[in-house]
Amino acid sequence: MRFIIFLIAILAGCYSYCLSQPAGFTYKKGILVTHWTGCVAPRYNGISNVPHTYGAAWFDQEDVSWIADQGFDHIQIDVDEQWWFSEDTLQNARNIATYKTAVDWANRRNLGVVLFFDVHPFGVQPDPMDKSVVEKRAGQWNAITKLFEKNKHGIRFHLGDAYLPAKSDPQTRYLAYVKAIRSVDANRFIYISVPVDTGLTDLADPYLYDGFSALINSINHVDFSKFDKNTAVSFTYFYPEVFLYQNPSQKLKISFPGQVPDFSNAQQDSTYYPDYVNFAKRNSNRKYSEQNIVEDFKKITSMIKKNAGPREIYLRQFGVHTTIEKQSAINYTSAVTKAAKEFGINWCIYDYESGRALRTAEGTPYPAYLGLKLK
Repeated sequence: MRFIIFLIAILAGCYSYCLSQPAGFTYKKGILVTHWTGCVAPRYNGISNVPHTYGAAWFDQEDVSWIADQGFDHIQIDVDEQWWFSEDTLQNARNIATYKTAVDWANRRNLGVVLFFDVHPFGVQPDPMDKSVVEKRAGQWNAITKLFEKNKHGIRFHLGDAYLPAKSDPQTRYLAYVKAIRSVDANRFIYISVPVDTGLTDLADPYLYDGFSALINSINHVDFSKFDKNTAVSFTYFYPEVFLYQNPSQKLKISFPGQVPDFSNAQQDSTYYPDYVNFAKRNSNRKYSEQNIVEDFKKITSMIKKNAGPREIYLRQFGVHTTIEKQSAINYTSAVTKAAKEFGINWCIYDYESGRALRTAEGTPYPAYLGLKLK
């Protein structure tokens, strides 16, 4: 009898201990919330038809619940430095509180948060190799780490500055940023981007060029093996571009899977995005399928593992525009997430509210969601 009472006491103690522990967070299948605290664009109205000012009312606790209910396990929320900092000093308590409230909403629904911090992508980009710029950004990361020091697992950090001018050296600044974070928190999980060398584009529109080759060529711009075990390698994937960057009004359309039409006689006009026809001509009659994505991911993971050793790989962004034909959208997101699972890649889809939104104004998912197979 005493043994039974003792056993009950032990089990009760274990139960009480488990309840007192924070819920575990996973970061395997996420969704990006942008234009809210990052990439703020006051003249842009998304699916909600609400201007995208900082912390606007189009995103609130109900949206977080919707995301959790769809089966996602984390949210990536970007933030621009101008809304939090003056030089290297935290300046706007209200703006910071808005973000921290969102983290609290997410964590209560057992959603982790990835904080992606960068300069405003539509503004003037400072020289990332300027020593003063590196020191300033390192100081900012130090301050951000202190803000979330008590939240050990519910928020991860993602280093920005993913787009580089040709022939720049990202290693120095990435090391500086990680060092600044580690001086406060030795174990904070950090994502480090494969830097994309924008000097490789030869087209007017930086989104329409052979970006996959640029991605592959950029993996070894950073020696990821120099970073500790609590870091992951992150990359962005919007390929094949000829499929993803179609204008809904263009005459020649491309399905997925499918074959690119013959663009040899096509003329660039207002129905196509800038330089699209020139790019499409180089891909005329090419076939695209799920196998292309499998081969891409095989190449990416092979190179990253050779460079970085065994560590998490994170697909920070992928997605498909809401105007893409329904079945093609489903096929594409299904192909990407299936290939990601095959190669052990965690992912985050772009995005919640804008042109590639997963949620309609009525609160139902867009077709691209169906390809994720979260339920």
